[in-house]
Amino acid sequence: MMIRIEQGKGWKDRYVMLSPNLLEVLRGYWKVVRPKDWLFPGRPPIRPITRECIHQVCVKAAAAAGLTRESRYVR
Repeated sequence: MMIRIEQGKGWKDRYVMLSPNLLEVLRGYWKVVRPKDWLFPGRPPIRPITRECIHQVCVKAAAAAGLTRESRYVR
């Protein structure tokens, strides 16, 4: 129920707890993709995915979901 993050923020390795749902999703992803060096390979695949790439994916997902900065503060 843990995943190791190598060289995260501050270039430190960390262990992060996983929820049962996220673990199931990650296992399904791994069974389909079967990454060799990194769980989320970048370009080239011998390198991990970059923070910038993750940021871009999050921005696109938020736009597709219709989220705005203002909607983050609505409760």
